[in-house]
Amino acid sequence: MEIFKQTNFDFLGRKWPFIGLSLLLTAAGLISLAVKGGPRYGIDFTGGAQMDVAFIQRPHVEAIRSAMHSKIPGEIQVQEVSGTQEVLIQTGLRDESALAHSRADMVSALNNAFNANGGGKLDINTASAPDLADRLRDPLAKAGVVLSEDQLQRITSAITNFRDKQRSGLLRTVDELSGVSGVSAQILTVLRQETYPGNFTVRTVEIVGPRIGSDLRQQAINTVLIALAAMLVYIAFRFEWIYGVAAVIAVFHDTIITIGLFSLFNKQIDLTVIAALLTLVGLDE
Repeated sequence: MEIFKQTNFDFLGRKWPFIGLSLLLTAAGLISLAVKGGPRYGIDFTGGAQMDVAFIQRPHVEAIRSAMHSKIPGEIQVQEVSGTQEVLIQTGLRDESALAHSRADMVSALNNAFNANGGGKLDINTASAPDLADRLRDPLAKAGVVLSEDQLQRITSAITNFRDKQRSGLLRTVDELSGVSGVSAQILTVLRQETYPGNFTVRTVEIVGPRIGSDLRQQAINTVLIALAAMLVYIAFRFEWIYGVAAVIAVFHDTIITIGLFSLFNKQIDLTVIAALLTLVGLDE
């Protein structure tokens, strides 16, 4: 099967437009890096916290950023996840002690801004099974619902599992729990009295200390340099030394354009980008 019938392309005859485009992209990237003081590293390399939050009704990005600033100092990055109601919230925290409390502070800030109508009830969309058990234990006893501790733990685990697996972590109403095994009408009544469905849930939280981030950054730089050196040695041994030099220059060209474009569009460099750069090294080799 012949997909391309005409394979005689005059690449060299059209080299100057592509060389011009390459020089333009390289210059734009280098200027951007110089103006911004280097690339913007993600929390993988600098330290900080990243929280993936899913909303029932996603607020405006500026409202989320303002809510975060009320609790957390420093730079706050809020990025919408296209096609979903999710956002990624990143903090630039550098202090180890502040990072230890960052998850609680971020959730508290979101609660204050977007779950103001809880009225002292427990947010069932962010509560863990133990939190839910602690909240329901006494009210259930007062309502005449007799449960052993094991039964209570099984029911609260069933509720949180239903929420996470069947509703993707977000309940719209407490009544959705009526079909959960073990949840009777009396228990559902107590759930309505003691809990409410908040507007968001926390899917994941990543916390990286500044020392670990610095080590990762140095390791990533070393990995890229070692890959370039290994490529140079291999090509010099297998073919000629000058070919190895040309290949390394080509890889530097690719990486400079990539990092420069990330800087130009104010994007952060994380481990995924480093993996892509190493892939470029492999492809050029």
